[in-house]
Amino acid sequence: MSRFTNALLAAYLFNLPTGEQRYPFCSSDNFTGLYQPFKPNADHLDIAFTFGSYFHLTVAGSWQYLGYVTPDFVPNMNCQPAQTILAQLAALCANAEERVVRLFRSLEWLRLTFMNYEGFPHEARPLAMCTAFETLLDFPDREKARYFSDQVNSLLPANRLPRLRRPGINYDDTQVGWWCRDFYNLRSKTVHGERVQAADLVTDRGVEHLRIALSIFEECTYGLLAEWGFLAREDREAVFVWRSHWRDQLGIAVDAFL
Repeated sequence: MSRFTNALLAAYLFNLPTGEQRYPFCSSDNFTGLYQPFKPNADHLDIAFTFGSYFHLTVAGSWQYLGYVTPDFVPNMNCQPAQTILAQLAALCANAEERVVRLFRSLEWLRLTFMNYEGFPHEARPLAMCTAFETLLDFPDREKARYFSDQVNSLLPANRLPRLRRPGINYDDTQVGWWCRDFYNLRSKTVHGERVQAADLVTDRGVEHLRIALSIFEECTYGLLAEWGFLAREDREAVFVWRSHWRDQLGIAVDAFL
C-alpha cells in the first residue's frame, strides 16, 4: 500500500502544470491549495515549489482503518496522473529486487520533498530531493556531483548535447550535467550550514531548481525502467518527446535530441 501510494504521488507530481498552463495547483487526493504561497504579481500561477504539500497517509489502530486525509479544497480541474509512469510503478509494487526497492525508497524522499509539515524549512527541500536522487541512482561515497552528472547524462535518450567549459574550471560538462553539479552543490551548502539565499534556489534563468529536479527525476526513472527492461525503448523515447519541458528551462537547443 505504501509503495502504491508513493507511486500515485509521483505520477501526479510529474504531471504538475508547467509553462503557459494557468492552473494554480494539481493533485491526487488533493493538494492543500489554500496554503500555497502563490505570487499574484508573477507571470504564472504555478505551484510554489519552495513550499510543497502532497499525500498524507494515515493509519488509525490497524490497517483495516487505512484512509487518506480529506482535502481542504478540491480544485475543479481536469488533473490526471502521468499514466505511463503510474502503470509502470504500479506493476512493480510487488517486486522485491534490490534495484526496485531502491526506486521505491527514493519515492519516499520525493514525498518528503513536497510534503508540508511544521518546522520543515523550504531551503531543506532541495536536500530531501537530492537524497531522492542519491537513493535512486545509488551514489558512491566520493565524487558525488560528478557521478550525479554522469548518471543523469547516461539515462537520457541519445543526444548531441555539447560539452561546455565554465570559467576557472578545468573540466567540461553538458548543460544537464552542469545543472546536476549546481543542484548537488546547493545540497552541500545546506548540509554544511552555509547561508542559503533566495537566489541559490533558482537557476541563472530564474527557474526554481526543484521544478527542474522533479523533471530530471522523472527522466531518470524512465531511463532506469528502460535500462532494466521494464519499459520499451521506443516508449521511453515517445514519453521524452512529449514531457521534456525542462529542456527549455535549461536553455537547451531544440535540435540537441534530434
